[in-house]
Amino acid sequence: MWSRRSGALLCSVALGSGLLACAGTTTGDDAASLMAETTAGERRCVSAGDEEKLFVVDWDATDASTFQARADRDVVFVHYEACSMRVVEGCSDGSLAGRYGSYRVPVFTSGARDAFVVSTEDELRTKLPLGVATLGGELSAERRLELSYHVAGTALATRDEVYASELADNPRCADVTHMVVAYNLGAYRLATLDRTSEASGLEGGVTAKGSSNEERRAVRHAGDLAACTEVDNHACRVPIRLTLRAIRPGAPPVAGPAPQLPLPNSEDDPNLKAAKAMMSAVSIEAQARQKLMAHDGPGCLADLAQADRLDPQGKARRLQLRARCEMRSGDCEAGKEHFRQARRAFYRRIAQAGGAVPGMGSAAAIEAEAEQMASRECTTEAGGGRSAMNATLSLTQKIMVAAGRGDAEACVAHGQALSTLVEDTPPAHGAPSMQAAGGLGLAADCAAEGGKCTEAKALYAHKLKLMGIESGVDEAFALNVEGCDDAP
Repeated sequence: MWSRRSGALLCSVALGSGLLACAGTTTGDDAASLMAETTAGERRCVSAGDEEKLFVVDWDATDASTFQARADRDVVFVHYEACSMRVVEGCSDGSLAGRYGSYRVPVFTSGARDAFVVSTEDELRTKLPLGVATLGGELSAERRLELSYHVAGTALATRDEVYASELADNPRCADVTHMVVAYNLGAYRLATLDRTSEASGLEGGVTAKGSSNEERRAVRHAGDLAACTEVDNHACRVPIRLTLRAIRPGAPPVAGPAPQLPLPNSEDDPNLKAAKAMMSAVSIEAQARQKLMAHDGPGCLADLAQADRLDPQGKARRLQLRARCEMRSGDCEAGKEHFRQARRAFYRRIAQAGGAVPGMGSAAAIEAEAEQMASRECTTEAGGGRSAMNATLSLTQKIMVAAGRGDAEACVAHGQALSTLVEDTPPAHGAPSMQAAGGLGLAADCAAEGGKCTEAKALYAHKLKLMGIESGVDEAFALNVEGCDDAP
């Protein structure tokens, strides 16, 4: 009796004998079903669980730059499924940076260089699943892939988990499956290993003969592996691997008392119990401060709420920290009021200790302090959901990095963004003029060195304007900025 399975077996025998047999013995649907039964048909990418570590060697420079720009402001969310990942661009809050979390300052180490070889499609799906669609054609019986990489640092998210309910009110997050809970920075080089009978080589290390009579040909790279061992390793700070964590279903659990630090014989001693609670609250408070530094205002407030439940008596001591976290969470008025309360309490303690001086702690002085703090911490539209000051510091740092690697185009882009920030920020929340002026001056120097003289002159003119100088711009530019002597 003829059956589809027995027919497939006869086809295999015929093909194995070199015969072109069995053409037309199955229908299109039958062929598809047969393919699904084979090993090749089963080779699909399957998620390993709620956490994935993925190299992003399929990214081009634009992808990497876009990711870094988003990660500088918010936790990045992605849709990951079946060897494919895409960043969900809209899953953020335009008016509040860090609403769903942010990333701590990357921790850099000396790191180490590592490498591995991919010989088959199965290994490609396991080791470089995001490259299945773009790199599969590079594999053959005579050709393999080799990834050499150096991890120089790691950036960790301020939150370990994000729950579906936290994203539910943002329709742009509907397609999210994972958050990027951490990402590694460094450099990499992906090359093919072609077996060859003759030695060959190209300058710059793009092609070199291996010890097994193999020739390496670069497929793609990002960063500079050689720079990874240098003191100034800014060329070794591109994203090379992401750690994804699945979005948790439902809502975050209601936080109970945090685990308390163990102390001997504390079961029945109320004083020791109180000491344990205070020590645990101090630890949580430290976490809150870290989140504040990373611009995760909502995360900071969540930690403070837990610390207050654990140590109610310390709530007043944490009031000024709470005020700053509220300001960064978009509630500027509540933050200012709590800041005033914290400062009034501070000056009362000074007065009780006999250290007060005339005018100290007056209503006018405290109000001036509150407004100054608000200008530093309160989020603004011009600042992209951050305070104008923090946005200024961030852009200035980006200009410094770009100037360090001689990237005139990036210097111009960040300098122009800084100019726009200063112009669009209301005076009440003004960006720090001297900080902005310094960043614009550095951007102008960098642009001039790269031959972008028109842009350099505009940036330098804005720097002088912030310093109160609006005449003699041409002469000052020619005198102080090198590389643009003939600029119009």
